[in-house]
Order: sequence, then structure tokens, then C-alpha cells
Amino acid sequence: MFCKKNPTSLLIGWLKSHPAQTVVLGFITALLLATCANPVSPSGGPKDTEPPQVVETDPPNYATGFDGDEVEIEFNEFVKLESPNDQIVISPPLKEIPEYKLRGKSIHIEFQEELWSNATYTIFFGNSIKDITENNPLGNFQYVFSTGTTVDSMEVFGQVRDAFTIAPRENVLVMLYRSYYDSVPLKERPYYVSKTNAQGHFRLSNLADTVYRMFALKDANSNYLYDLPNEEIAFIDTLVSSHQAFEFEIDSARADTVNVDSLRTLARAEDERFKVLRMFDEIDSTQKLIKAVAETPYKLNIIYRFPTMDHDIEVLKPDTLKNWKIEEWNPLRDTLICWLQDVNADSLVLAISDTATVLDTVELALGKPDEETLEEDEEEKEKPKLGFKSNIDRGRLALEKDVRFRVSEPLLDYDFSKIMFVEGMDTLADGIKPAFTDSLNRKFIIKYEWKPDSAYRLLIPDSTFIGMYGHSHDTLDYRFRIPSPDAFGNVNVTINATDTTANYIVQIVKPGKDKETVLREIQGIQEKMFAFKYVKPGKYLVKLIIDKNGNGRWDAGNYLKGIQPEEVRYLDKEIEVRAKWDLDETVVVEPRVDKNKPE
Repeated sequence: MFCKKNPTSLLIGWLKSHPAQTVVLGFITALLLATCANPVSPSGGPKDTEPPQVVETDPPNYATGFDGDEVEIEFNEFVKLESPNDQIVISPPLKEIPEYKLRGKSIHIEFQEELWSNATYTIFFGNSIKDITENNPLGNFQYVFSTGTTVDSMEVFGQVRDAFTIAPRENVLVMLYRSYYDSVPLKERPYYVSKTNAQGHFRLSNLADTVYRMFALKDANSNYLYDLPNEEIAFIDTLVSSHQAFEFEIDSARADTVNVDSLRTLARAEDERFKVLRMFDEIDSTQKLIKAVAETPYKLNIIYRFPTMDHDIEVLKPDTLKNWKIEEWNPLRDTLICWLQDVNADSLVLAISDTATVLDTVELALGKPDEETLEEDEEEKEKPKLGFKSNIDRGRLALEKDVRFRVSEPLLDYDFSKIMFVEGMDTLADGIKPAFTDSLNRKFIIKYEWKPDSAYRLLIPDSTFIGMYGHSHDTLDYRFRIPSPDAFGNVNVTINATDTTANYIVQIVKPGKDKETVLREIQGIQEKMFAFKYVKPGKYLVKLIIDKNGNGRWDAGNYLKGIQPEEVRYLDKEIEVRAKWDLDETVVVEPRVDKNKPE
């Protein structure tokens, strides 16, 4: 009450007639004045969770005959624009970014170029418009106007997914072109454009009634062109027809606040209007030399980008070498190991070719010591040891697996009879029969009828194996157990498909936050049933790759060659493998990829 009646004038008269109380009341007066001069907002009350609302637009939403260079959108409260250049999409795209200005409770959009005639423009704001108090976004508001006499009313909608994981792709451009030549996304900006939401859904509205080329693009440099090697793309093989929007969707779209996420399911698997684009990172098919390195003074590693069947390695320096290497390829034939022999040089200069094309010329330092240094080194330190790797993992060998060894260099001499084999407490002299599995004698295998839930020991005395460079090894002692089958489950996967000639890759994968981990994989040509025995208990996804070219792996697409990425399917649910349980599951290969990856 005092604050409303000016407390200063009321107190002055009273203080004149009561001087004794002047000091005390002066203090009270000062305190009272401070309180009145610094009012505090009342606390409490519900938190504002409502987004800003559109009050008026100039010109009105869905106006025709627009010939100006500025539009205004007024709200019921003060707003802000957050990341407009990233969030706001204008279709058809503009060469020059408009200027966005905030004036009071309004947003003004000033165009920096002349607009096309007889065109319907859509400004899609995404989540850029927020109130200034609680950051409540006005989700997916769009503003439409036409420079002609009518507003186009056709639309195209669908979803963009990752081609390999089938996961929805967010914030991806979906683009329509009126030009139909193959290189259009590389050279021309789209006529219509939209962005996908968190579920990968998109809608291109207010389209002209014609056919289009359709693409999805992860635009790394924001120029609406497919012009960078790290940009992902998706495309529809055929021309896409626009369709008349549903009446109830037209009615809702004409409101000032449009929720373009409200896509109807409409039996999408049978609805040809619902377009599914599978996005991939196109692989450059040009053969390249990835790396050439001298790993040791006796071993060169040469890694190609792709498998090669017609390679050549020419020694340029020293040019007198003949029969200077023994070659060893990995299974994919994209990595070559050269084991050097009779090379008395400190370095090599090599010209590395594939299919008669020189990929690179490299100089590799071998780091070979001279004879005097070698004699001194032999006195001061040990000779390098022969290395061994095996598939015995932390004292366990998987059920129904053979013991496999790989040594660090080809073997010159060996004696399998020296290996001691112990089962339980019994030493068996003739229990095992090791055998090499390659021509260089680097890999050998030990087969045996392993008994579940039993313990074994392999004792390899020192110098049982001698490498081609004179390296040997100390005594090696491998102890391991064979687990019980009762600790695992079995998974049988049947493929239900109309194509009886397809090649399939079936995987049991462990889902992760960022990527999947392949636990087991079986490849089959024209097979319909895949049996995974002895799977560790846990929760998994069953993944199917339709291996169209039969190369044993998933392949991305190539736009200019018109090659779509190889198709991927998932079992429509997560499976739980339990000990001593058998699971029988069926993966249905449908003509259209319309199911999302199971969560």
C-alpha cells in the first residue's frame, strides 16, 4: 500500500513532529524505499511449455500473386531464430540466402534475388523458431505463397533410411528435379527440396503436377549439389509422379501451424506413393595403392584399395634383382606380403602396377645391418623370435573348431613329432596329426575329436620350428578347455523369398549404440536354411544381406552407373538366445523395404 501512496511524502510530516524517533524511522524509511524501488517478480506458477503461435502473416499463408521482396510473420510473443541457415529450407532453393530480421514479435524475411514467376514457394522452418523465455520450438512450421495465380497442391512423401542398417536418416535433404539427365544432382540445384525428421520421414508439398527425378543427399557443403566424395546419396531408379494431397491433409496444411510429421501410414507397403530411399556412401571404384611398407628387413606389405588379379611389381633399384621375393596373398587378394630372398640392399625402389597401370612408385628402406654390425648385435642381444598366433582364446577353444596356428614367417624346417599332446592327465603320443594349410608352411592345423567340458594341453618344445630367416622360438605351452554344449543355444534361420537363385549372407549381430558387432556369419548360395550352432546366450538381431554379385560382402551403390546398394533385411524382432534352447526363425524377403530395424 505504501508503494502506491508515495511513502516518502507521508513520513516527512510525521518526522517533523517526532524528532526523537528520526534516526530509527530514517532507517526504516530507507529500507522501505529500497523495497519499493526494487520490486521482485512473484515466484511460482506453471512453467511455460507452449510454443509461440502465429497471429498473422503478410501476405497471408497460401497467398497467390506475390510480387514483393519481403514477407512478415507475426507471433503472440517474442521469438528468436536459432540456426536459420541450417534449419530453414526454402523450396525451390534460392541462390542467395535471404536476410532474416527480428522486429518486435515478428520475423521479416527479405529476399536477395528475384523470385521465379508462376512458382509456388514453401519456407520450411524446422525447429528454428523458439520463444525467448523457455526455448519452446514451433515445430515444423511452413509458410507457402505463389508468384502465380494458383498454389500447387500435389505432393510426394516417404522415408530415407541407411542402406546398410535400415536406420532412419535425420536432417537429410530430399530433392526433386524437373531435369531428367543422369548428372543432374552433380550440376544443377533442385527445383523442390525438403528435410527429413528424426524418423527419416519427409514430405514435399505444393508441387506442380508432373514427374520428377528424386534424390536424397547428405549435403556436406550446403550447396544442394552432389559434389564431394564424402557426401552420401540415395536415388529412385524411375521418374517419380506427384500425387494429389488428401483432402483432410490439405485442410490441416492450410492452418498457420502445420505439422508435416503427421504422415499417414496408409498401408505403406502397398502404397506406391510412399517412397523409400536407401542412402549410401558411394565408393570410388578407382584402384589405388593404399600402403607399401617394409615391416621388417625381410618382409614387405603392399595393400591395395580393391582386390587385384593382374598385379605387377617392378624393381627399379637395384635393377639386378631376380627371383627376389616369395608372394603371399590374403583371402580377399587385396593385401600382398613379399618375403624377400637374396636381397643384399639397404632399400628398394618399386613400381607397383595393376592391370598394366602404374599405381605408384615407392622407395622402401629395408634397414638391413652390415655384417660387422650384425656380428656385434648378435653378441649384445638375442636373435628375433619366431612368433605364433592361435585361435585359442583365453584358455578356451570354441566347440567343433580345430586348433589353428600361424607363424610369423614361412618355415624352413619343422618336426611335428616333437609336439606333446595331453588330454586330461594322459599324454597321447599319436593323438594328433598336424598339417599345413598353405604352400608357404606358415599356417598349420591340429584336428582332434575334442571332448566337451574337457581340458587339453599342447606343449611345443623350443626349436621345433625354424623360419626361413633362421628364427626359432622358446618352449610354447598352450592349455585350454572345451566348453560344454549345454552352455549355448542354437539358432536356425530360414529365408522365405520368391527368388530361388539369390546369394545370402546371414548374420547374428549384437546391437550397439553406434554400430553393430557381427557375432556369427554364414554365407550361402541358393540356400534357404542357415544353422548357427553353439551361440552364446544373449540378445541379438538377425540380419540378412542379399549378396547380389556373390562376392561375400555387402556392397554400396553407384549412382552414375545406376547401381543400387545391395538390399538388407532384419528379422522383425530381437531374439534372445538361451542355454540349451533351439530357436527357429524366418526372415521374409518382401519386394519393398518398408520395415524399420527392430529396436
